[in-house]
Amino acid sequence: MSGRKLKVLILCQSLQTGGLEHMVVGLASHLNRDLIEGAIGCLGQEGDLADLARSSGIPVHALGKGPGIRPGFVLKLRRLLRREKIDVLHTHNAGCLVYGAPAAKLAGTAVLVHTEHGRLMDELDNPRLHRVERHLSRWADALVAVSEPTRARYAVLTGIARERIQTIENGIEVQRFQRPADPRLRESLGIRAEDHVVGVIARISEEKDHANLLRAMARVMEGAKNFKVLIVGDGPERAAVEALARQLHLDHKVVFTGRRDDVPVLLALVDVFVLPSKTEGMPLTLLEAMAAGKAVVCTAVGGMPDIIRDGKNGLLVPPEHEARLGEAILSLIRDRSLSDRLREAARKDAEQKYSIEHMVQAYEALYRECWEAKQGGS
Repeated sequence: MSGRKLKVLILCQSLQTGGLEHMVVGLASHLNRDLIEGAIGCLGQEGDLADLARSSGIPVHALGKGPGIRPGFVLKLRRLLRREKIDVLHTHNAGCLVYGAPAAKLAGTAVLVHTEHGRLMDELDNPRLHRVERHLSRWADALVAVSEPTRARYAVLTGIARERIQTIENGIEVQRFQRPADPRLRESLGIRAEDHVVGVIARISEEKDHANLLRAMARVMEGAKNFKVLIVGDGPERAAVEALARQLHLDHKVVFTGRRDDVPVLLALVDVFVLPSKTEGMPLTLLEAMAAGKAVVCTAVGGMPDIIRDGKNGLLVPPEHEARLGEAILSLIRDRSLSDRLREAARKDAEQKYSIEHMVQAYEALYRECWEAKQGGS
């Protein structure tokens, strides 16, 4: 690298609060600044996490793209890449690849790295998008998936050869989630001392399937009365989920916090963490719950079965199966020894396997490898 720092732009849709977005900020913030000068680009607006990134010394560039296809933003992104003299463009998910690949090509950016995370429901059934991705992937120097199942699904959906895709698992700041519960916060949320707290931290959207969790909790209520369901997050399905809570006579049992920026504090209140998703990549909230030492129940989709070993460090259930989900949650409420054993195993796995340091080192090595291959071939 001739003694100069490698300039990397990490491109996402926005920095609105979410798992992918937290991963991007964490990656940018932990890069070795003696070797790499990192920045974040947003195709759309900045979002809630932009201030967090800047407080860590990470520049944020927002292009302001609105909904729909906007070809002019390829040129806008190209100008940003040239102005900032970017060496490596690192795109995240399909929308960023669609704009990032041609922009990098036009700008003469040396290296293009693309990471595939989880998919929204409408992206799973979009053959046109998959064809575009297959074509644009030819311009990428490296393709990454956040879990082995995501790698396999990405290959099947797009027709990209599986051996072209490598896996780098997400990582988190483990110590940030290891803290005691705040009894004042518990009281302010209307949670009694005797209540078991069943929590989910996720965008309230179709693929996260909060509705199935509520139907499962209606079954749990037949065997346990002292519980509260803590739903942290917001999204397009919130009104429908609130209506379902009323319909199931659970509204007095459910606490909707909306979008929050104090997730570690809220997670400390949780006894049983649930992720009832229909589709996932490698969700950071699952890793965060493990780091916090929570008993975990999640669906066997995406990368979650790679993380959770059923009966060892958590419980796995089929997606969209309210009876099995309810049984698993009830077993953790009733059986303290089972819950404690799973909590401790989950915490150890988070510390040993899913630290942010491991993830960042893998991406740094990939950036350097791709850069050096380009320099050697030029």
